[in-house]
Amino acid sequence: MGPSAQPRPISKAIRDSYLPGEIAPQLGAPKLNAPELSTTVPIEVEWLMSAPNSAATGRSDSRTSRWVDLRACRREATAQTDDDCHTISLALQSTNLTLESDGRCVHDGAVTLGMVQVGSPAAALRGVFHAPCDFLHLRLANGVLAECHEAMHQRPWPGELALADSGFRRDAAIEQLTRALLAAQTAEGELSCLYVEGIATAVVARLIALGSDDVPSSRSRVSALAKWRLKRVVDFIEANLARPLLLTDIAAASGLTRMHFAAQFRVATGLRPRDYLLRRRIERAQALLRDTELPMGEVAFKVGFPNQAHFSMVFRRLAGLTPRQWRLREKTLR
Repeated sequence: MGPSAQPRPISKAIRDSYLPGEIAPQLGAPKLNAPELSTTVPIEVEWLMSAPNSAATGRSDSRTSRWVDLRACRREATAQTDDDCHTISLALQSTNLTLESDGRCVHDGAVTLGMVQVGSPAAALRGVFHAPCDFLHLRLANGVLAECHEAMHQRPWPGELALADSGFRRDAAIEQLTRALLAAQTAEGELSCLYVEGIATAVVARLIALGSDDVPSSRSRVSALAKWRLKRVVDFIEANLARPLLLTDIAAASGLTRMHFAAQFRVATGLRPRDYLLRRRIERAQALLRDTELPMGEVAFKVGFPNQAHFSMVFRRLAGLTPRQWRLREKTLR
């Protein structure tokens, strides 16, 4: 992020001028209700900048910090993850962003509260933010992963343990941990580092448990969907968002059987075909809500939902707001 776009850190004096449960806005951004964490968790001056005084989570090889940027305008930032640790990003509010790792797009679209993303060591990251954002970052030394896995499973990980570099994912357990983190603040907005440590440890344990499903085995690994097949699938989905689509329809566009397509698509994108389709429908709906005055029911129909109730339910789950709330917010930010 360039000097002119760099947000200023939130000082205690600025925080104290706002009610508990609110965050002081960054320069040029509107005041916005958002979760509050203690000032004992250091605020990053630049995105993913590992400050020397980052809050230790019980040991010197784990550090916690927080990135808050409440501006609504489009802005870009780049960062390099530390080469001696994995970086875990936990969303403390819903947002919308594009994330690239070493030139590969790993996420593009909505991020809801509680979603988590794992960044591999020594990765060149580029983020394009389209909405206010608030992330808790946990940096976990690489050696700790193997120790945690052995303690949990009473056996060493076969080979070098690493959490997969991925896009933002939903997990019910991690979402509940995030909500517990936000609910534990005091009336003064204080949250002890000890509590952050406990939640962070639980998140890491959950990620390792999820990663254990991907332990290398004697079976051959599923390869990613070929780029030319992926392009055909993406083009097919974009051209048919307004009509009902079955997995067999999408698989046919790739030229593969349904079973082979679903596995290869997930490896290539980090998402199941259904999740990708829903995300693209909601993103198309956001564009219509922002740029047109179409009624909610017509927006739902144009992005392939059978009724407005189903559309509203999925929209709220992925965007964090109802379609009507999202449209009103976009109007106030213009």
